[in-house]
Amino acid sequence: MKKIAVLIAMSFIGLLACKNNEQQEKLDAMQKELIKGHDEVMPMSMKIPKLKTQLLESVEGLEETDEKLIEARSVAVDLTRANDDMYNWMDNFSEAINNTEDLNSKEELFVRLQEEIDMISVSTKTAMEAANNLLKEDVE
Repeated sequence: MKKIAVLIAMSFIGLLACKNNEQQEKLDAMQKELIKGHDEVMPMSMKIPKLKTQLLESVEGLEETDEKLIEARSVAVDLTRANDDMYNWMDNFSEAINNTEDLNSKEELFVRLQEEIDMISVSTKTAMEAANNLLKEDVE
């Protein structure tokens, strides 16, 4: 009887270990995708401060009611928000990796982080494109 109980317990432990291993493999794949998203957005984010400075310098001296000044300030806010979102995302990613032990919780965080990095990528590209377009208007 003891042998059967031990056998059942060992089988149960084996099933749990297998399930955890599969989940860990899934988490590893998800983490790779998150890092890929980071590696796409981070180089763009690093260019934002300089781009924002160039943009605001290009409209210095314009009247407060000038449409270009108003638009440049709006784009500068979008650039700042995109940059801040990226740094907040990195803090959340670090928290998920380093301080979340429960695999189910970590998976939920990874799903949310993937959605966020996808949105940050779009908002960063959009803000940078808008800034570059305004700067091109100065050249033309």
